[in-house]
Amino acid sequence: MISSLSRLLPEHEHSELAKSLSEYPPRAIRLRPSKASQATPMATRPVPWFPRGRIVESSNDRPSQFVEYATGDYYIQDAGSMLALALLDARPGEAICDLCAAPGGKASSILESLSEVDPENSEGPSSDRGFHGGWLLANEPIRTRMAILEYALARTGHLRFMTMNQDPSQVAIRFPARFDAVVVDAPCSGQALVANDKHDENAFEPRLIEHSAARQRRILMEAIRLLKPGGRLIYSTCTFAVEENESQIDFLLESFPGAWQPIQPEALMPWASPITEGCYRVWPHRDPTAGAFAAGLRLIGDLGLENPLEVTRSTRELNVRQRKHDQRDNRPRGNLDRLKKFPSIKSKVGDSGSSEEVQLLHRFGVQGRLQMKLRDDRLSALSEDIHVDQAILECRWPELLQGVAGRWEPQHALALARGEYFKPHRTFELNDQQLRSYLVGQSIAKANDGASPKSELDPTVTEASQTPWCVATCRGEPIGWMKDAGNRFNNHLAKIGYQNLNVI
Repeated sequence: MISSLSRLLPEHEHSELAKSLSEYPPRAIRLRPSKASQATPMATRPVPWFPRGRIVESSNDRPSQFVEYATGDYYIQDAGSMLALALLDARPGEAICDLCAAPGGKASSILESLSEVDPENSEGPSSDRGFHGGWLLANEPIRTRMAILEYALARTGHLRFMTMNQDPSQVAIRFPARFDAVVVDAPCSGQALVANDKHDENAFEPRLIEHSAARQRRILMEAIRLLKPGGRLIYSTCTFAVEENESQIDFLLESFPGAWQPIQPEALMPWASPITEGCYRVWPHRDPTAGAFAAGLRLIGDLGLENPLEVTRSTRELNVRQRKHDQRDNRPRGNLDRLKKFPSIKSKVGDSGSSEEVQLLHRFGVQGRLQMKLRDDRLSALSEDIHVDQAILECRWPELLQGVAGRWEPQHALALARGEYFKPHRTFELNDQQLRSYLVGQSIAKANDGASPKSELDPTVTEASQTPWCVATCRGEPIGWMKDAGNRFNNHLAKIGYQNLNVI
């Protein structure tokens, strides 16, 4: 059934593995660092290889049905995919690239690790915890998967990420030797997904395995160009085939002798592959997961890939294509000519200047010091401590405001932005019934007595008391936008959230 299975498992386990592929694996969740010490709303036990992971004890419990999922306290994620996160061990202050990032499970975890800590397991004030300069580039080659990726990243509330929709080769041209770590969650034959009914038994066909392995090798050859000296390459799949896993790492070790050091954390040695150092596996018949593979290599030598003439030519071709792309996708939309005079990067929100752009953001409650980018009718921002160069400037940033028919509307990433960036002028605390209605796209009726929502007004902004925009909250955590329409609040939750936040 699985090529080279005898190299990985004792023969008596082969039938156990086959049987496990017909059984749905246990559900799992990943807690965000700042919530890692809190109790979960359902009975759980730890994921053995990832401290912030939890296995849901009862198959009757659905993690998406709890308020804590809606408020972003945890992310639903198979325990096997957390193996790569454990191997990566992302730290605040690092620059990390997730090269095949959608739907965003690993990317959102990385962003949280770069941006927050568990308050019960940290030392010193937050200002001393080394967040300065850390950022995530989340690239997804398939355009139709960008929306779910950016939604997952926005849910974290952090503005330390940017996204791209490019082939890995184009990412390597723009960001050569830039990252402390690169994660490649490679497209694969998906054998571990058979139990989830996401793939069928064709996943074990030799032709599919061979095709997947060739594509993975191409992606890896681009990924290694992104690494700084000393940087970490984390490679993962959701398949069992050796050709797509250990053989890919063997290829890198053999092609660049002396350039790599396998990453071998003591805590992960119980899951070490018997074939290749630096490789780890979890199995559905042994572990509480659908199964997964992860490998880690540290760059300690010269790859010998630099060719200045070739890079220059490739960069020139990329710039021509990018200009055509920008001209096509960034045409002016709406009656916003008065704002086009702003440069791409404007003064930080916290500055004392009175530019129209800064006043606009203050009017919507943006209070942190941010780097802002205005491109036609889209205003986006990054944390101020990220060093922005031309390559980062050309990426997509978290979108805060969008121009619609000559007016500005706040976007989902702004509603969920953490307190250091944003303090809404108006909030409305949803009860359980209202939350249920809100998360399926319904408007929220006001009380019969005409009671207004709980308001927080910024005295420095005179428009605050008149703003119709209101952040819906639950248990004090932001959920999304509403707009005051007199007798009700119209629902402005990002539509992609309807099917992903069906709770209670």
